[in-house]
Amino acid sequence: MVETQAEFLSLLVCPSCRRRALDSQAPTRFHKLNAAVRDELLCTSCRSVFPIVDGIPVLFSDSRRIAFAVDEASKAKAVSDVADLNRQYVASHGAQRLRLSTDSEGGRVAWEYFFWNAWREHGDETGVLSGDRERLERHLRATGAVGGRLRFLEDVVRYEGSLDGKLLLNVGCGPDALLERVLDKGCRVIEQDIVLDSLAVLKRRGAAFCLCCDLAELPIAARSVDLATSSGVIHHVWPIARPLAHVMRVLKPGGGAYFVEPNAFALTTMVKMLVPQGVARLLRSMQRETKSPSPFERSINPFVMAGLLEKCGARKEDIHRSFRRDTWGTPPRAIKFVLDGAVRLFPVLSAHCFTAVRKSAGPGE
Repeated sequence: MVETQAEFLSLLVCPSCRRRALDSQAPTRFHKLNAAVRDELLCTSCRSVFPIVDGIPVLFSDSRRIAFAVDEASKAKAVSDVADLNRQYVASHGAQRLRLSTDSEGGRVAWEYFFWNAWREHGDETGVLSGDRERLERHLRATGAVGGRLRFLEDVVRYEGSLDGKLLLNVGCGPDALLERVLDKGCRVIEQDIVLDSLAVLKRRGAAFCLCCDLAELPIAARSVDLATSSGVIHHVWPIARPLAHVMRVLKPGGGAYFVEPNAFALTTMVKMLVPQGVARLLRSMQRETKSPSPFERSINPFVMAGLLEKCGARKEDIHRSFRRDTWGTPPRAIKFVLDGAVRLFPVLSAHCFTAVRKSAGPGE
């Protein structure tokens, strides 16, 4: 059982050496950068030090990413650097366009920037920043992709049964409009994200346990949580084998993991593939882009994802997949009828895929 902050900290491992050797200590390094750092975690194995900001451990193996989270001056420089990259992208053309990647200098910090900026720009539109329950409920009932979050929770409960007393790891939680609903079900939640600001708001909204880290190096000990959820996160973390392996690793035997991701076979994607290359290039050249895309944005082949989960030890019969109907906005009625009919006949063409997997209760990981 994880009931206290000390018990939560005991589940963590060092992201640098992967050992379960983190001890709390008084701040020695990061307090000078951020007064909210009142404790640190020292790895007694590799001697790495990590800050705890207002009760939120910040565990990255890359010191630049820790600085982005803790130090406002470092964050300001990173924001400026990414703004320069963005201007290069918008000013370039065709194959010359700059696209941030994990291999580029500062690419990982750029990832922090993109999601921090998205949180900063849109968080208050839904009552997230203020914790306004009424606005959050309206947000959840909205149509389209947002409404799908509520459907996602319903699917999790359908597969998992009661959430009461269980420890849930919510990876890439972002603003987590579902937090209050999950807490109402008696579930204890570990909120994980790379954006410290977002986690700080979730703390104020009642999240007892928050962890700022990279899902690709998830610093939680094996067999620690009862279930894990991921809503539109895995497609940002490439190669996706790494985050999937980490999620399955931290599950207790018999625990369930639940994912919803953009589908690589979506009807809109298939239609784009049928457009002649020359026409596609012309259409792209006509687009006026004002900012570069998220550096790790791709759709996922759900069948490849199922194969990766099997490599993580899941049995084929324990992997369940369903496809989500698209919402088309307000196209002409005739076009909407054709689109709905195509997806009804071929669900694999839906925009999103929901995957549920149960970890084997056997002795192996």
